[in-house]
Amino acid sequence: MKTIKLGITTLLMVFGVSMAYALNNSYCCVEGEPCSYAPKAWKPMIEMRDVMKSTFHPMLENNLKPARENAALMLEKAKALIAATDRPKMFKGDKKDAEFNDMLAKAEIYANKVAQNATDEEVKIALSDLHGAFATLVPEKMKEELHKMDKEKGKTCEH
Repeated sequence: MKTIKLGITTLLMVFGVSMAYALNNSYCCVEGEPCSYAPKAWKPMIEMRDVMKSTFHPMLENNLKPARENAALMLEKAKALIAATDRPKMFKGDKKDAEFNDMLAKAEIYANKVAQNATDEEVKIALSDLHGAFATLVPEKMKEELHKMDKEKGKTCEH
């Protein structure tokens, strides 16, 4: 009986410490809500995602005003992702480096199209290409967590 009580007490303590650690390591990634999966110390991914959401979704409804207004900001956020020195482990490695470089190249193409006053169709294609490249960077588990948070807030997101 003593062994069972000790085992249960140990499990409760481990659970308590784990929860305290998890809560301490959460940070605000969507309108003040804690993000339980996104890395605490690395906000560039979340910042890029926020700009992407406010740019890409209106484009899907044929509103290209944000797409044209946010092109330079999107490129800035893409460069911040590349320049980040505190990239979490899940975003490291040769494969991830190639994905980041591809995303940056597509951000540059998109920004250049907007700067050259390209047609709406050309801007849509360039932004869609950037969105696809950005989406490959985010691990599926993180996407699921972020989508869940968005839905709880009454929002949906495709990346």
